[in-house]
Amino acid sequence: MTARTPTDADQRHGTFRSVAGRFPTGVAVATSRVDGQPIGMTVNSFTTVSLDPTLLLLCLSRRSRLTSAIRRAGVFAVTVLAADQVDCARRFALPSRPIGLAAFTGIPTCDDPATGCTLLRDGVAYFGCVAHRRYPGGDHTIVLGEVRSYGLLRPSPPLLFVDGHYATLQTGPRFDGVHNGRLTRPALTLPPESYESADPHPRGRASGGVGDQADR
Repeated sequence: MTARTPTDADQRHGTFRSVAGRFPTGVAVATSRVDGQPIGMTVNSFTTVSLDPTLLLLCLSRRSRLTSAIRRAGVFAVTVLAADQVDCARRFALPSRPIGLAAFTGIPTCDDPATGCTLLRDGVAYFGCVAHRRYPGGDHTIVLGEVRSYGLLRPSPPLLFVDGHYATLQTGPRFDGVHNGRLTRPALTLPPESYESADPHPRGRASGGVGDQADR
């Protein structure tokens, strides 16, 4: 098989991802439910949008399984991960992860009270949303969600993603917010096959982040 020669576009995309990756983000697992089965995926392309009405958004690969699930179910939930949940972030970023309940084996979960979507109980916060609108965004779909439930989970530092690595906030003995934090980058990286720009894949979010490959 002949190796593919990188194009100018490949180089531009790689440079863009590297530059955008200097912007730190949180890491979350977004979930939906189809035919009674949960589906989850790691994302960092996630942000709040509005207080009135209360809206947030996700950017997901157009061909991801989660995008299709949200389109069918009309609801989704987001669990913001804690610093000690790197394994969860890795699990739900893998294209080869199991489908349905098997993907959540060994992870404490509960149902979001508003949507019924699966939440990861050991996260730091959660949101339950009704899919409000969807917009095309190049090779991604921008999903705007109307927030129907939200709350805090564990009082722990959040997991971060920056410059292609997971990171944590180093604070005193008690986590009391990012204003006392110092960003450090541990020796943890995402496997190359799972890079997303919120999708551990080279075609993901601009930051080259963690979560939604085309075959997920």
